Amino acid sequence: MSLISWLNANSGAITAFATVIVAIATGVLAWITWRYAKTTDKILKASDKPEILIYLFPSEGNSRCINLCIQNIGTGFASDIIFDGDDLDFIPPMLFVNIPLKEMSIFKKGIDYLAPGKKIEIPLFITHGMGDASEKTLTIFVTYEDSMRKKYDDSFPLNLSKWVDFSQEDTPIAKTAKSVEKIASKIESVLLNLRRR
Repeated sequence: MSLISWLNANSGAITAFATVIVAIATGVLAWITWRYAKTTDKILKASDKPEILIYLFPSEGNSRCINLCIQNIGTGFASDIIFDGDDLDFIPPMLFVNIPLKEMSIFKKGIDYLAPGKKIEIPLFITHGMGDASEKTLTIFVTYEDSMRKKYDDSFPLNLSKWVDFSQEDTPIAKTAKSVEKIASKIESVLLNLRRR
């Protein structure tokens, strides 16, 4: 019996076997595609998760000036950022500002978008001469969305008493000023020595 005769005699069995193999291969491919889609979805969700953080921190230019910082420390864009809370009635003890936080544009209108890693700094108060504000704890509530319109909310208690009489002399600008003073002093002494000769 030749190969062709054998194939003709068993064509039904061969077709059934081939059909089973194709069905199994199709099922495996469908499962792999499903797993790939699920993994891709997880990666996209993980890489598109904003996280808003609100905190107090000294200004880089003046360590006695404390800024209210609003920062997106997440991996995705934050949108429709809205602030709320009874403590937004607080009037920051700054010399040039005499309005409550809720009247400031950023708290009144919110923020449309805040990219990952971006920070907004608002001068809030000077560490000396805070008066009654030094005993205050501000609680600011924030709601925001990610690019998929998923909503997030959080609250941030900000204790002002930790910043009373705070001074940080080792800021980059303070270090630079001290270095410039030392250089100026050395140049002055060299000039004096040159004049004496």
